[in-house]
Amino acid sequence: MLVGWKESRGGRERFLELARAGRAALPVRLELGEVTVHDTADPDTIIVEYELEAVLPGTEERVSAPFIGVLRVRDGRIVHWREYQDVLRVAAATGRLPDLLAALPIP
Repeated sequence: MLVGWKESRGGRERFLELARAGRAALPVRLELGEVTVHDTADPDTIIVEYELEAVLPGTEERVSAPFIGVLRVRDGRIVHWREYQDVLRVAAATGRLPDLLAALPIP
């Protein structure tokens, strides 16, 4: 989540639009690592842990970060997705940590 980004984004087309913009802003090759799906008491809720590894262009350096997704499904389709990530680790790996820290509202 971007600093200060609190509004909900909805719909398939909006998701694809944001995904394309994100890929353009961060041109890395992503590879999916280990995935663990956790059972929940609610059959419409899925909790998944996964590792994404990015191969940075130019240097071919590999960096990875853990993610957690909480998904709600209805009729076999994802209707809601919340994702939690180690934002500091991702920012440091991509050289954007100074920008992230500068954007924080420090009193």
